[in-house]
Amino acid sequence: MLSFLGSFEYSVDPKGRVSVPSIFRTKIKTQEGDQFVENEHFVIQYDSRGCLNVYNTESWIQKQEKYAKLDDDDVNVKHRISKFLRGAQHVYTDTTGRITVPQHLFEKAQLKKNVTIQGRNNWFEIWNPEAYIEYDRLLDSFDVGSNPDKKSG
Repeated sequence: MLSFLGSFEYSVDPKGRVSVPSIFRTKIKTQEGDQFVENEHFVIQYDSRGCLNVYNTESWIQKQEKYAKLDDDDVNVKHRISKFLRGAQHVYTDTTGRITVPQHLFEKAQLKKNVTIQGRNNWFEIWNPEAYIEYDRLLDSFDVGSNPDKKSG
């Protein structure tokens, strides 16, 4: 599975297109050498933290399977599923590796001319840079408890 790691700064063009970092795109081997997959499929959706989550096909299927296991007879679960899926859209890379952010998601995430793209292992996020700085500060102040990588002595 492709792992989405790293932080990147990109500009958004006037048509609302943003480049997907090349390290996040799938390469295929051809006789001419490695080439990026054209029209690569992603799903983009709003996250209540104020960013957009972008999933490749494999990660999106995993998310869908997780939600499919929930009891959708429970009204709270129905609301949770609806909130997760609300506004989600399929997007595809163009020949230069850009995706077009749907206007309603662009506005909801308060994106402007520049964006921060942050890898999150199984997906990546698109942030308004100012909002990401605030979120990053919040993470710095968050006590996550014990470090599972730290050896006790």
